[in-house]
Amino acid sequence: MERLAVEEPARVKEIWTAFHKDQDTAIARALDAADFNVVTERIQQCPLFIVPLIKPEAGSGAFVSLITQFQESVGFLTYLEDYKNDPANAHPYMTMALYDEMVQFKKIGLVRADFTPHLTRPEAELLVDFLLQNYVQDNRFQTFVEPFNAGAE
Repeated sequence: MERLAVEEPARVKEIWTAFHKDQDTAIARALDAADFNVVTERIQQCPLFIVPLIKPEAGSGAFVSLITQFQESVGFLTYLEDYKNDPANAHPYMTMALYDEMVQFKKIGLVRADFTPHLTRPEAELLVDFLLQNYVQDNRFQTFVEPFNAGAE
């Protein structure tokens, strides 16, 4: 992070995404400060969400559901059936960390997701983008995320 601190915001995003591009089990996103702040506020309000993941190799219309649980600035995505069977021992398929170190001075928030072999890179990218969209976009947050959390109480 120290190396990024001296760079311009556009360069920070470029370095962050390029560093993760060739990694086998990690992906990165960079959000402008406004969107990043919305996400970090909303994951505190609504830390749970179910994410569908289409699995075409399992047949037409096949999908699995992952439960997302945020704790502070880290989200854990776990296969829903594993979580329902034994929440304490359900292993995450992916973790997603939000880093706010650059928000105040660079006006950019960084996101890193580490995924297991249960997911492909394209699947992990879809999941991260889906989650971020649902927490950033007002209509999606109010239509899907808030009601899910209200029902979870």
